[in-house]
Amino acid sequence: MEIFAKLGIDVRLFLFQVVNFSILLFVLHKFLYKPFLQILEARRKKIEEGMAQADASARAYKEAEEKMAREMKHAQEKAKFIIEKAIDDAEKVRDGLVKNATDESARLIERAKKEISAQQEKAMTEVKREAGNIAIAVAEKVLGEEISEEKHARLIKETIA
Repeated sequence: MEIFAKLGIDVRLFLFQVVNFSILLFVLHKFLYKPFLQILEARRKKIEEGMAQADASARAYKEAEEKMAREMKHAQEKAKFIIEKAIDDAEKVRDGLVKNATDESARLIERAKKEISAQQEKAMTEVKREAGNIAIAVAEKVLGEEISEEKHARLIKETIA
C-alpha cells in the first residue's frame, strides 16, 4: 500500500472507483451491451433471411424462366405440328376436290358422248327413213302406182339394210 501512497493514490478512493467502474460495467453490460448485441444479432439474422429469400427468388426466377422457355419451345413445336397438319389436310381436301371435279367432268363427257351418239343414231335412222320415203315416192312416180303399207315397210327395211 505504500506504493500507492508514494504514487499519490488514495487506496480507499481507488477501491471506491474500482467498485463504481465494476458497477458501471455491470449496468452497461446488462442494459446496453446485451440489448445492443441482441439488436445486432437480430439484424444479422434478418439480413441472412433476406439474402436467403433473394437467393430463393433468384432460383425461382431462373426456374420460371427455364420453364417458360421450355413451354415456348413446346408451344412452337405444337404450332408447327398443327400448321403442318393443316397443310396436309388442305392438300388432301384439294386433291379430293380435284379428283371429284375430274370424275364429274369425265362423267359429263361420257354422258355427252352417249347423247351425241344417241342423237347421231336417231338422225341416221331418221335420214334412212326419209331416204326410204323419198325412194318410195320416186318409185311411185316412176311406176305410177301406189305402194301398199306392207310393201312400203319392206322397201324401207331393204333400203336401210
